[in-house]
Amino acid sequence: MADAYKNRTVELETRFTILSTRFAHLHSTESQNQQTLQGHLFLTTQAALSATRSLARLIDGDFVTGERPAEMPSTLSELESTWKEAKTVGEKCYDGISSYSVEMDLNVHSIQVIQFHDAELRNWQTDMQTLKTELNESLEGTMKALKTEAQTLVTLRAQRAAAVTSLRALEAKLYEAKHKYDEADKWTWLWPPARAYLEILKPIIEAITNDVSGSLNAVKIAAQQVDASEARIRDQQPRVDALNRLNEDHVRLLSQGSTLANQCDAIRDEVEQMEKEIARSKTDILHAWNDASSCLNHAKRTKFSLSKADYATCVLNIITFSLNEHSFKDTLVDIVKILGDNDDKGGSVHAIKTDKHPEGLLEYVQKELQKDYRPPSLAVAKLNMVHSVPGMVLPSGNDLSPQDRRKLGGILNICKPDGLAAWMHFKTRI
Repeated sequence: MADAYKNRTVELETRFTILSTRFAHLHSTESQNQQTLQGHLFLTTQAALSATRSLARLIDGDFVTGERPAEMPSTLSELESTWKEAKTVGEKCYDGISSYSVEMDLNVHSIQVIQFHDAELRNWQTDMQTLKTELNESLEGTMKALKTEAQTLVTLRAQRAAAVTSLRALEAKLYEAKHKYDEADKWTWLWPPARAYLEILKPIIEAITNDVSGSLNAVKIAAQQVDASEARIRDQQPRVDALNRLNEDHVRLLSQGSTLANQCDAIRDEVEQMEKEIARSKTDILHAWNDASSCLNHAKRTKFSLSKADYATCVLNIITFSLNEHSFKDTLVDIVKILGDNDDKGGSVHAIKTDKHPEGLLEYVQKELQKDYRPPSLAVAKLNMVHSVPGMVLPSGNDLSPQDRRKLGGILNICKPDGLAAWMHFKTRI
């Protein structure tokens, strides 16, 4: 029976190894895909903000309406195209994270990452728990039988000791009776009536001899029973030891299964949070692109004769939609500083107001950028999944150009001497 339990345990352990390997491979692959996409998004957003800064610099000082700078058409075109590229990459990121639970072929059969816990892992846990229950019942029954046998052995040993004691007492009586007989026999030649006493002792000696024989047989039987009980205990003990070892294996496997299940739950939460983050970022980028596109089209219709306030409004709107991206805070602060420090004499930039921000759009973004706390940014979300599984390696970045890989490496501080400083910074927030 113990061998059957052992075989089932080995089979479940093999299944768990396959599940763990499959989960790590699938999660690693998807995480690297997300890292590549979000690396592109980071770079394209950075490029779009750089184009936004170029426009801010182009309209500094007393910008004269109708006297367009020669660089204005190309600057606005770059502004629109870079935000459009960021929008496209943002949509790809969102599609990627939204499809994270979609079936992916692993050359074994298709499984779903988000449903991994609810499907294969849960089935494994159920089978494992069933076997553990059966094993515990068998172990409990064996231990109970062993305990009963041990109690029986104590009784049998006591009976054997009592039989030996009885035998020793009978042997002493027999010795005493024979001694009396021998002493009386010495006097029969001197005193013939002594023979009558010998005749009295003979049946007594015979009876005691029979009792000794019976007692000796009882001692032998008791000894045999003790030996048999000890043999049964010796036979049961290895089974108990084997079942105990299997029980320890089950506890270990169930613990590993629970750990993997917790990882699945954590990843599920991370994916949901990341999906919200990327959805927000995608929406913000869409609004920024709409403003950039609207500004370009409006400028084309007026032959690029828009006012300083028109261009500055576009820039400030883009900054408003970029406030959630804390990774670009320095760039945003720089753009706002350019606009604020290089306003015209009429203060047209400071005078830009909206229904939502009657205090002034410039003042609003300045106050927002001065706040210490910022909501979780895409830069945080893009690393969450990568750090969900211990031992995750960095993506190869084969889909990035050499220039982009160098940029991304600098952005993430991968080459800092303290060893993946930026990665560990984000990891401590998970």
